Amino acid sequence: MKLIFRGKRFGFSLDEIKEMVLLFDRDRTGVAQLERTISYGDRRIKQIDATIQELNEMREELVSLRESFAVKLEKIAEERNYDE
Repeated sequence: MKLIFRGKRFGFSLDEIKEMVLLFDRDRTGVAQLERTISYGDRRIKQIDATIQELNEMREELVSLRESFAVKLEKIAEERNYDE
């Protein structure tokens, strides 16, 4: 059960986890299981890296927009105070 929870935590599907567990039953040396786990792990790492990159880009864009909106709001407030 611990292996299933760990696999889910790392983003593996239940089918992938099942396959990794069953591989050990077929090959008691654990070689096939380790090879498959490494393969799935490499793929998952690439997905995580892509997600991180997307999130960083999204964050940078949002920070930039927020800063420009704050400047715009400040200018509007200054214009209102000047007109009064």
